[in-house]
Amino acid sequence: MSPYKALTRSLARTYLRDPVALVFSLVLLPVLLVGLTFATGGRTVAASGPVLDVIGPGVMTFAAACTGVLAGARGVADWRDSGLGALLRCAPVRVPTLLSAVLSVAIVVALVQALVLAAIGLGMGAGMTATAWIPLALVPTVLGTFLFCSVGVLVGVVAPSAAVATAVVLAIVAPMVILSSAAAMTGSLPGVQALSSFLPTTYLLDGLRWPLTSVGDAAHALFGWSILAAGGASLFGAATWCMRWE
Repeated sequence: MSPYKALTRSLARTYLRDPVALVFSLVLLPVLLVGLTFATGGRTVAASGPVLDVIGPGVMTFAAACTGVLAGARGVADWRDSGLGALLRCAPVRVPTLLSAVLSVAIVVALVQALVLAAIGLGMGAGMTATAWIPLALVPTVLGTFLFCSVGVLVGVVAPSAAVATAVVLAIVAPMVILSSAAAMTGSLPGVQALSSFLPTTYLLDGLRWPLTSVGDAAHALFGWSILAAGGASLFGAATWCMRWE
């Protein structure tokens, strides 16, 4: 068995044995979507259409971002805390292979999350529209997970422990998602709108919103996808270069 396959299987088993990760991924996020759907009740805002057109993709944005960044940060921090990193450093395994295994597990989890959330959103009428384009929502899900997993690795490299890494990544992702969604829903906050143009969650939300809700157009979504792809490739390269086990 190749080192990549062995590492991927090991990481997948570790994830499946982690009740906290499973509850967060497959229970809390669907509950969040259901709760926000009932809370909004189909209300509308000026120039944005239904609030739900942002809520559904917004929850999926939060899911992909959190999954990616937590996988990257906790993977690196856990390896260092347990001493496994020192063993891996001595093994004939290159850093890109290690990070690719982490990324692969994160992407599979993110795709399962996306399918579950899309099914709930369509079933509840949570602003999502069943069109021929809805499968394309998987593209920004993968690209967003790629980008945020690379961010997570960078956090894990500098965080002193896995617990600190988890707290830091949540403190990073939550405000990003809130500001991105607020900019999409509100036309009277120019400061927030200007800030959101620098946030990767904005482009992840844009990339998800068109295939899921038919709001916007394909060109806008493609631009978001291209930003995610370019940012993810750059950050993955930086994460590979910065990877340290000490």
